[in-house]
Amino acid sequence: MSDKDKEETNSFNKLSIFIDNNLRVIRLGVTVCMGIGLIFIARSARMLKTFTSVSEIPQTFFNKHIKLRGMVKGIDKSGILMVQHVPVYRPFFIRSRDNNFLNVKLLGVELHENGHSWMKSHLLDKHIWFQLFSIDNKRVLECMVFKGENIIAQSRTNINELLIENGLATVATIKEIENKQKASKVVQKFIKAEMQAQKKERGLWVNTSPGIMDKLSSIKDRFRDWRNHVKKSLMFSQSRMLKYFRKKD
Repeated sequence: MSDKDKEETNSFNKLSIFIDNNLRVIRLGVTVCMGIGLIFIARSARMLKTFTSVSEIPQTFFNKHIKLRGMVKGIDKSGILMVQHVPVYRPFFIRSRDNNFLNVKLLGVELHENGHSWMKSHLLDKHIWFQLFSIDNKRVLECMVFKGENIIAQSRTNINELLIENGLATVATIKEIENKQKASKVVQKFIKAEMQAQKKERGLWVNTSPGIMDKLSSIKDRFRDWRNHVKKSLMFSQSRMLKYFRKKD
């Protein structure tokens, strides 16, 4: 036997001994890799999933305020968007179901007539991103809506805020969001946009009879009422938690 054959035999023997001595570790490694693969496949399947009804959307998507992509196929009289969900990635062999739409309402926005016309001109048959917040009692998704095809979120336009700051909509009370702090931040942001629209007399605020100070005072009153509502909700939640822990003790 040549020296080369001896070296190959020794290498094979060493490998066999190593496998025998570390068989449990190798099996564990294979199992872990399979588990990671299954998790990746599950997540990929979720990315490929096309939602055709509200009931199909997992609750975790609302808790984490996940953004979904879609195309606006219609807008009703109240400003609700009929959106066809478009997954982030759709293989060529998966066909879309064009007749199944999700009803999407702009969160925290009371739309006015000019706002409805603007949405028809700028959103109909266009791709949007809609960030999930809650579902109202009519099974309509309450969302933050963004326009823009760019993957970078910062480059997209927030439609809710844009309508308010251009006087095409006013701030509406947000009731359905369980996270009151998150809701409060959204309302504060929208109220600042509305104050800006009133100050610059945009849209529905053009040539209105009340003076600017009256308008600002009205907005401040609305914000104070909202803040008091949030405080009461938080105090009620705290009292329920205290009662719960007292019962356990």
